[in-house]
Amino acid sequence: MSKTSSDRGRRALSGPTMGTRWSALFHTISAFDPAPVRSALQAAVDEVDEQMSGWKPDSDLMRLNAGPVGRWMAVPEQLMKVLGLSLEIGRASAGAFDIGMGDAVGAWASRCTLIESARMFYYTSSLRDGTGRRRNEEHRQRFCFY
Repeated sequence: MSKTSSDRGRRALSGPTMGTRWSALFHTISAFDPAPVRSALQAAVDEVDEQMSGWKPDSDLMRLNAGPVGRWMAVPEQLMKVLGLSLEIGRASAGAFDIGMGDAVGAWASRCTLIESARMFYYTSSLRDGTGRRRNEEHRQRFCFY
């Protein structure tokens, strides 16, 4: 049987992100141009990195973490969705998953003492909605996606 432009083939796309690589595997027609899909996927991954990186000091997540307690700040809706779902998962898991563990995880990762970080780790309900703005209430808590 001859191959036609409607025959499907396996495609693999990849690109750099967050010190590693993303990859996508899918099936499509032979005449498929991967360039726009690769660009769109790279843009989506870059947007997540810009908003939610725990390593980039200028990411939206790090700005929220560094912001003064009680001050409202603009936060992208995608980040708010992830934070909101993380809080829901924390409640549903009775605290087994806790997005507020950033300081404790950081201390553990650097092999520091956990005592001070452990005292403040379970305040995940401190995120409140405002009109398009969010704030970190009650104490300095850092969110992480480790």
